[in-house]
Amino acid sequence: MILDCIRYKKGEYKVLFCLLFYLVIFENFRLAQNVSLADVIYPFFAIYFFLKSPFSKDNKNSSYILLIVLGFGVIAFLDFLFFNSMNMLLSQFRFIFNCTIFVVIARYFLQNENYEVPQLIDSYIYICVLCSMFIILQFLSFYLLHFNLAFDFGAYQGAINHASLETPSFGSLYRTGGFFKEPSWFAVFMGPSLEIAYQRKYNKQLIICILGLIFSTSSMGFLFIFAFAFINLKNQRKYLFAFLLSICIIYIIFPMAFSRLFDALTFDPHADNSNNARVISPFLLFAHIKQIPILGMDINLLYLQDKNLFLNTFLFVFASFGIIGLILFLKILLQPSRLLSIILLFTIIIEGCYGRMDFWMPLLVSVVYSSSPNYLKLRNF
Repeated sequence: MILDCIRYKKGEYKVLFCLLFYLVIFENFRLAQNVSLADVIYPFFAIYFFLKSPFSKDNKNSSYILLIVLGFGVIAFLDFLFFNSMNMLLSQFRFIFNCTIFVVIARYFLQNENYEVPQLIDSYIYICVLCSMFIILQFLSFYLLHFNLAFDFGAYQGAINHASLETPSFGSLYRTGGFFKEPSWFAVFMGPSLEIAYQRKYNKQLIICILGLIFSTSSMGFLFIFAFAFINLKNQRKYLFAFLLSICIIYIIFPMAFSRLFDALTFDPHADNSNNARVISPFLLFAHIKQIPILGMDINLLYLQDKNLFLNTFLFVFASFGIIGLILFLKILLQPSRLLSIILLFTIIIEGCYGRMDFWMPLLVSVVYSSSPNYLKLRNF
């Protein structure tokens, strides 16, 4: 199965596309407090694809996405001229750095959509299957065999690292992100796979990906699953019934694992989860400030008001690049596929993922997949 995702029809073997997605797990390994191993690796991917992408081949889609990242650069330059704040520029750098890598790689595939796009998509799906299978293995190993398949991501990780804990996290609850530090990080990476696998009729892979999201017990993962069921299965009652029945059976067999899930899905500010800090509190702070920045503001001023402030990606882009930057960002996120758009919007509203490649690489697949003129026919390549 793994070979299938890296094999061309001509019999050639390409590990590059699989590594492009699998190496996002190096976001977990920190070289310093704010520098991950992925920050070192992915610029080399960008350089490689940049050298393979002559500007003479630019088409409408690749030129459009290139203009977006240039727009963010112009906003950051104007902010530095107007506010003369190095701290503001540094806070914007992480986003621009990752966005540039994303755009350079996306531009290559948008120029080569007829042949290499299907291989890129297949590589992503199979890496999602691999990560999901490991999550399922960890979950069943812990709850059935009482054995914790854990590993340590190393130093600079902070207090919360579910996959490296010797004992269950959150008291009696064991949650794992598999190859990822957090279940929500796994869900962010997996989100687009539901729509893409469904449209390509990869039914077995789709089932494994759904099970991986369920066993991760990520509330965001369940939001993705519910959105997928509502949009794609609402007119197929027998599949919808089988899908809901399977979730109920898993919940009945492993009730302890999902004890806090439904509290999380309600976004109850008093529930034992991080949704209040990630979603509700930041929006309340902005509502209190009553400021709509045109080109951005110094987000360090926000942290002076609330030292524990968590800025999700939506509010980070809005605060750092203003309403103009937010519009540019939403232009990337909104896809022809309703489900992909919903999943990506859920992601940026709930998670602060702008600094991680496990967000930008699934976004890469979504944009390349949806920008192809034959994106619904790619399963026939």
